[in-house]
Amino acid sequence: MSCYRWLEQFGFISAKDKSGYIVLGKELNSSMPLPKFSSKAVLLESETNYLKNEYLSKKVKIHSFERAQACAELLPVTGLNKCLTNSARKHARQTQIYGDVQGETSLRQSLSKHFKQQGFIFNSDELVINNGCLDAIKIAIELTSNPGDSIAVSSPCFNGLLSLLALMKRAVVEIPSTLQGLDLSQVEYLMANKHIAACLFTANHQNPLGQSLALDQKKKLAELSNHFDIPIIEDDVYQELYFGPTLPLPIKAFDEKGTVIWCSSISKTLASGYRIGWALPGKYINQFIHYRAVQTLGVNLPLQFAIAEFIDKQFYTRHLKRFRQQLAKQMSQYQHLLTNELSELKEFQLSQPSGGLVLWVYVKGLDTETLSHQAQQQHITIRSGNEFSTRALYNDYFRINVGYPRLSKYDHFQPIYRLYFWLF
Repeated sequence: MSCYRWLEQFGFISAKDKSGYIVLGKELNSSMPLPKFSSKAVLLESETNYLKNEYLSKKVKIHSFERAQACAELLPVTGLNKCLTNSARKHARQTQIYGDVQGETSLRQSLSKHFKQQGFIFNSDELVINNGCLDAIKIAIELTSNPGDSIAVSSPCFNGLLSLLALMKRAVVEIPSTLQGLDLSQVEYLMANKHIAACLFTANHQNPLGQSLALDQKKKLAELSNHFDIPIIEDDVYQELYFGPTLPLPIKAFDEKGTVIWCSSISKTLASGYRIGWALPGKYINQFIHYRAVQTLGVNLPLQFAIAEFIDKQFYTRHLKRFRQQLAKQMSQYQHLLTNELSELKEFQLSQPSGGLVLWVYVKGLDTETLSHQAQQQHITIRSGNEFSTRALYNDYFRINVGYPRLSKYDHFQPIYRLYFWLF
């Protein structure tokens, strides 16, 4: 059974109900056009479009297609609230004092057991609990680089990470994406010549493309990081939203010297507002815990206890199974709808995400910045392609969120049909 689990984890076979195991064929690549270019360092302005649009807007919208999140109806709100009530009652005395700066033992053990059951193994004492995934990434950037240093990212890159790097005064070096994942030759060159202080990559269901790196790329990145002692900060917040049969392994799974800092959270899978995340800082763990202590003296205790109980009672595992099935269904529905609506255009492509919450759309010759502005007049918000890059390479791309069902009872989702009007 261990052998079968190993083969399943690495994507060679898949379990089929009442039939045993079947050998998987080679995955077909998307034909999404991807720009090619040579990497160079770019220092961004601290006030970016992402900050302006996401945080400074005075008008709060019921729903937008720009933010990668699922609607509350798909999340186990009632069950999570019960666990929070139980934990507040059972741990009332403990929550009156400061907790373990590294994170409550119960939550770290719960997470360790949860991922071990899926083939990704780490010890609870290697884990640090944080205030969300971005908080962990921020600490990792502070630990591994200084203002003015260059950080390598994939292109296109989640605009929230670009904004974070801008605020922290780090230069950005974009690495072109390929149909297999990343241009590793450029990563190796930058590491070998010490042109970068660290890398900030997403290996699973990368935002906005939705693609995952091939297994050999994950191994190679870990090897390069170990060999050149250049840290990789891994943003793996979408890891558990996979559409395939098994949990995809992160780069961290192949890290032998502790130079990969793995970061994740429950923000996309369970409750964004809880702001509970974690990190495996590897060889940086003592420094990481010190930063955590100096900055906030730990993380909200009642929420940690509640999440631990939710995981231990197998509520989390059961929720994720249903949640992934629904997201895969919604992704397929959005792709089908877009394909039908865009069929009159000369050239367009849709990404084929392996998981996650977003869909990347390419329409040749489309000015998506103008599209985004016109759509806003109709109270529709999307992410234009150039927001995901330091270069003007993605003006005919845009990203939409698929985390909300296309059901008639969700009347406020009808604007997606009006969005298509602006594409013609």
